[in-house]
Amino acid sequence: MNEINSDIEKWIDDYSKRYTYYKDAALRFERLLNDLLNSNNIKYHVIESRVKDITSFRNKIERKKYCNPMKDVTDLVGIRIILYFQEDVEKVANLIEREFEIDKDNSVDKGKLLKLNEFGYQSIHYVAGLSYERKMLSEWRGFRKTKIEIQLRTVLQHSWATISHIVEYKKNHDIPSALRRKLYRLASLIELADEEFQGINKEKYVIEEEIKNSSLKDLQSSELNIVTLREYLRNSEHVKKLNIIANNLELNMHNEEEIDNHYSEIIWHSNRMNIKNIEGFDSFLSEMSDEYYDILKFQFKDKKDWGTSTSFIILLFLVSADADNLDPFDLEELGWDYDVAERFLKKALEYKNK
Repeated sequence: MNEINSDIEKWIDDYSKRYTYYKDAALRFERLLNDLLNSNNIKYHVIESRVKDITSFRNKIERKKYCNPMKDVTDLVGIRIILYFQEDVEKVANLIEREFEIDKDNSVDKGKLLKLNEFGYQSIHYVAGLSYERKMLSEWRGFRKTKIEIQLRTVLQHSWATISHIVEYKKNHDIPSALRRKLYRLASLIELADEEFQGINKEKYVIEEEIKNSSLKDLQSSELNIVTLREYLRNSEHVKKLNIIANNLELNMHNEEEIDNHYSEIIWHSNRMNIKNIEGFDSFLSEMSDEYYDILKFQFKDKKDWGTSTSFIILLFLVSADADNLDPFDLEELGWDYDVAERFLKKALEYKNK
């Protein structure tokens, strides 16, 4: 017994001395995974790394006998990647299998272990090390033998895993029968929601592609929303005219794609003015077209250095048309600075009454 305790203390002492090394490894691998995801255009919710603390390490090697814990405990360094959709989990899984050397004996897909009548979180756990090619790079020399655990899960799977730690039931036989049915139902709902969100994301892509391939004439009867508005602004003759006028006035125009656009505010104001579709929106701009130049010149007098964009100018037209029914607090709730909102409304009313 004393010999076993002595071995444990020796391993804990060794781990304590190498703890800084593992923290460095965690940060290096986290940056690597972050770069890989970004370079492959994979959106993710969060990447987080952690190193098993010394107390957890002690508990683990006291529960189970290891010949060499520093080599046999495979989750000393952990990276968790939380993604939005299940298809993204699959993309990242393929990426990891391509970019890392996988310890298949210690890697597991938790979801595939669940029986039909079991509840739990679905998560993929890889135990991985550097690929041969990366091991040969001088900057990775110190981490050639390091293994890390990489967990992949969706946001909803992570929610289940987080809450289940509070509930503290890990196995079916642990659950009081009075709670078992509720937990089954909840797990099913979370899994269904995950699938539905992925379906919505795919449908969103289909709708956007369909709108992109539509002519302005085809869009006329379409409801006014973010997708149809964006496509309208890309192709509208009114927008082309606006940009020419803005350039002639030497306004400080920003690239629409490089800034926070104002599409949501445009839709909010349009709905307020009972403009519900692209045809109504186009008619509004058509009615305002003779005043484009005068309104912009009046509003941006002595403010030409202010940064603006096409979507903000259109928003300005909507605000100007509805200025009698708005106050600065309405615009402040939409994110405007109160003083800016007050100035624009005041100028809009001056223009209308001049």
